[in-house]
Amino acid sequence: MTEGQKYATLLDQFAAAIQMARDGQFAAAVPLLEGLTFQFAPAMLAYARLRASGAEVAEFAYQGESFRFQMHPWYMGIDMFHAEGKFYEAQELDYLRRHLPAGGVMVDVGANTYTACTPVRDDDDPERLGLRLGTLPGGAYLRGRLVGEPPRVYEQIGPGMKELESVADVDPDRPLVEFYRRHDEIELWVPVRA
Repeated sequence: MTEGQKYATLLDQFAAAIQMARDGQFAAAVPLLEGLTFQFAPAMLAYARLRASGAEVAEFAYQGESFRFQMHPWYMGIDMFHAEGKFYEAQELDYLRRHLPAGGVMVDVGANTYTACTPVRDDDDPERLGLRLGTLPGGAYLRGRLVGEPPRVYEQIGPGMKELESVADVDPDRPLVEFYRRHDEIELWVPVRA
């Protein structure tokens, strides 16, 4: 077997383990990942082991602060870092520290640092879910609209925000917003300076 064939076989093994994890077969994925040393394999192994233990939340300390991340198979690419005890978006920690009050909770929807909003009904209990109610600061927002079927439409959010930001004088003190108008329609709001 050539070196190229050996590497291709290892990549196939890694791909099979990822598919098993997506299908919820975490314990079956572990043996396929053990011993793989190329990029992301150790993090994926940590994820499969943690999920095989029954855990749905990755908890770890980073720079003296505690973090908890709810895991979901759709977000394995990020969750595997959390399972390994690493902060995936370390560069955004300073932003969170400036804008989140002490003891506050940030809900990361897996699409970079911006705010995902939903209307609140009378029978909702945000505190039970660890969510914080708030009101968006006033001011002008540049808006864009994405249309498409989930989960593909979600892949357009980051590039859509970047496109809006590239044509506006963004106000960094107000949040970027994604508003889910329907399951297949998302509004993107970028705060702009007046």
